[in-house]
Amino acid sequence: MLGEASHYHPMSGVQEIEAALASLSPRELRQVVRRADELFRASKGTAIYDDLYGTLSDADLIADADKAFVLYDKDEAGSHDRAKG
Repeated sequence: MLGEASHYHPMSGVQEIEAALASLSPRELRQVVRRADELFRASKGTAIYDDLYGTLSDADLIADADKAFVLYDKDEAGSHDRAKG
């Protein structure tokens, strides 16, 4: 192996991790989440919230807001359809 060119791609590593998570017990998942939060904190990422429940970044908030707006838009479209009919 030494001297061989590495063909490791970070995305394949993430996919392997995600696949492995499905086989973990709830206790093991909590352990993984705690470790991921520790690594995130150590990386000096942009956490907005950082508490016992984990970390939350501005990107997480934007994604959650986007999901909420999509649901709101669907609901609004449905109420307009109901008002017409």
